[in-house]
Amino acid sequence: MAKKSKSAYEYMNEISIDNYLKCPICTDPFLDPVSTPCKHTFCRRCIVTWLELHKTSCPSCREILSKEDLTSISVIFIHGMLNEILVKCTLCDEINLQRGNFQNHINNLCPKADVSCSINNDTSCSWIGSRDQLEIHQSKCKIYQSKLMSNTNCIKDQRSKTLTVDRKENVVNESTNPRELELEDYIIRSADWLIELSERLMINSDMSIVVEQAIIRKQCTILILSENHIDASGALILAKALSNNTSLIRLELQYDCIGDRGVDYLADALSVNKCLKVLDLRDNNITHEGARHLANMLKKNQTLTSLLLNSNHIDDRGVRLLADALIDNTSLRQLSLFQTKEIRSRREEDEFAENDLRQFQEKINKLRQSFERLNQPNNIKVITSQIGQVDWNRLISVEKQQERVVLRSSHIDIGATWSPNGTTVAGDSEQGNRLNQLNSPQGICVDNEDQVVYIADWCNHRIMKWKFDLTDGEIVAGGNGAGNRMDQLNNPLDVIIDKETDNLIICDSGNQRVVQWPCRNASRGQTIISNIDCRGLAMDDNRFLYVSNYNKSEVQRWRIGDSQGTVVAGGNGKGIHLNQLNGPQYVFVDQDHSVYISDMNNYRVMKWLQGAQEGIIVAGGQGKGNTLSQLSSPYGVIVDPLGTVYVADCGNHQIVRWSNGAKEGTVIVGGNGCGNKPNQLNYPVGFSFDQYGNLYVSDNGNSRIQLFNINTNSRS
Repeated sequence: MAKKSKSAYEYMNEISIDNYLKCPICTDPFLDPVSTPCKHTFCRRCIVTWLELHKTSCPSCREILSKEDLTSISVIFIHGMLNEILVKCTLCDEINLQRGNFQNHINNLCPKADVSCSINNDTSCSWIGSRDQLEIHQSKCKIYQSKLMSNTNCIKDQRSKTLTVDRKENVVNESTNPRELELEDYIIRSADWLIELSERLMINSDMSIVVEQAIIRKQCTILILSENHIDASGALILAKALSNNTSLIRLELQYDCIGDRGVDYLADALSVNKCLKVLDLRDNNITHEGARHLANMLKKNQTLTSLLLNSNHIDDRGVRLLADALIDNTSLRQLSLFQTKEIRSRREEDEFAENDLRQFQEKINKLRQSFERLNQPNNIKVITSQIGQVDWNRLISVEKQQERVVLRSSHIDIGATWSPNGTTVAGDSEQGNRLNQLNSPQGICVDNEDQVVYIADWCNHRIMKWKFDLTDGEIVAGGNGAGNRMDQLNNPLDVIIDKETDNLIICDSGNQRVVQWPCRNASRGQTIISNIDCRGLAMDDNRFLYVSNYNKSEVQRWRIGDSQGTVVAGGNGKGIHLNQLNGPQYVFVDQDHSVYISDMNNYRVMKWLQGAQEGIIVAGGQGKGNTLSQLSSPYGVIVDPLGTVYVADCGNHQIVRWSNGAKEGTVIVGGNGCGNKPNQLNYPVGFSFDQYGNLYVSDNGNSRIQLFNINTNSRS
């Protein structure tokens, strides 16, 4: 662990730092700034020291002042400007480090920072020296070498006792097979939440290792076993583990050899499993008999949301069985049977009877009716073929579409208006950390299905879930102080919902990571992206995650589980050109996979078409200002299907709307100066619409969430 950090940097160009960012006492840029009732700002340490020296007045105006009167400055872009000040490390002389990242430099990178000799936090050795001498010391340290050898032996002992199950006699044996030890080692080194084992030529006996290490020990949530040699015997081993498993959410077995017998084993297990949400069985030689087993399972299982059966041998009999089962199933959102081989062969033989298709159409109509009874017809998509117009390669996809935190154009007209006065729906009259309070809230998202709003409670280091019409919220992530443990968050900036896996995706900015956290009854999350200065998040309809990377001035697209993202906007250094960004904050992705970014320090919103090398300015871009053609520190951004852009104009304390192609925006709420009245906002950052077009705004400076109801004549 690094020891030095205090006074280990100096400012690169102090004369260029704005005076309003400097403390009047120490004359340096603020550290932990606080404000006084008389509206003056100081470093916390400076003003506390001043008051402790028997001085009971403000050093700037001499008004009576005590430590209890001090209030933390929590406006995010002030902290952002302070964190971006460039410094030089006085230990190693590295230059152009951002002050906000300096502690990470000391803790993990600086070759001259003091570190201790330790392994697994064992501090038996008292040596302390510079990081560039650590490896030399540890090569000679007897205590370190002893601990290292002990850990190595423990790992070897664990690996040498790999459990395998004889598929006929179910006998448990010990194995030291090198190939199996390699598989076990790979799983041990994998992330706890995702185990990716595709194309590894695995056989049935390997499933015992997978079950023991991935499912039982690591309790992974996503397990990918595609393109191996797993047949019914391997499926049986997996099925035994699935029966009472409470962690696995997604299981991918596509392009294996599971067959009908293997499906029978898996279906029996899933009849009692209450956790798995996604099962991928594409191209597994499944016939109508396998479909029968799955149909029986669907009548009992009420947690599976997605079942993928593409490219199997399921004929019309199997399809009808599945359609029957879905009538009473309330959880399945997606059933895919694209490119079903048996149906394609029927097309070639021209034996698919018209009355069979008509019967199937009747089943689908019943299915549609059962979904409509859920009173959410707008969330249902049923794609099927009309009689006489059969698309044989795309016979059926039944999908209950996922709720997305997006603006629904069906509810909002281009000229829609909202009540000028907002109602506080979350947060008390003052900032705090009680369940009825917030402290500088950031990104928010509305979950229409559960009738709640999720809030990134920035200074409380937690995510709050707030049911509509309740005065208290519920902590659903973090809330254990600022830290980097997996039960902690550190200044979370944004949160979205992944409905398919029932997880929150959290921008944990203080830890420079993106975290996945189960929505319900979870005490800890899992890191899915590391070492990224994330500010905003979005997810497209293919479940690709889009993350703004502030330091690199770019937006990256990630497939959850990948080790590297793809740059889809920016990535050409910080700047004002159309192929550059400067301080990207929030992100939005439309139905065409175009990416919209609030380019904060360029005072504009950019649109990046899929595959484009540069962006298009769709709002602002005329410098910082308060005219209708300008923006001031834009944050949250949402775009409707017509291309209308909604922006949180943070520095102007308002939410504005820019029609597609417009040169000016219009104010829809706020715009009455900075304040805490019902018609005012105080540095709004995130916002979200519900399914009716009502607007929820994260009013950062007032530590509250404001609801602005849409006027009834605005709904189309």
